[in-house]
Amino acid sequence: MPRQIATITKNVTKYFSDTTPYKIKVTTGMVRGAGTDANVSVTLIGTKDQSKKTLLPKKTKNAFERGCCDEFIVYVTEIGNNNADVHK
Repeated sequence: MPRQIATITKNVTKYFSDTTPYKIKVTTGMVRGAGTDANVSVTLIGTKDQSKKTLLPKKTKNAFERGCCDEFIVYVTEIGNNNADVHK
C-alpha cells in the first residue's frame, strides 16, 4: 500500500493563549497510486494530551500528489511531545 509520511514540528511562537501551532510536513511516496485527492486530516498525539482530528487544507490543486511534500500549520491545544496519526 502506498505510504505518506508526516513530520511534526512544534513552533515556538504562540498565537493564541489556548493553542499551540504545529508545522505538519506530509511527504508522499513516488510509487504509482501514492497520491490522493481525498481529504486528509491528522490527530496529534502527545505525552500530555491528544488533539481533535484536524483537516489539512489543500492549498493547491496538487496537494498530496505522488512525490510531493506539503507543509501546513495547525493550531491545537498543547499536547506535549508528539507523534501524528494521519487519516485519509
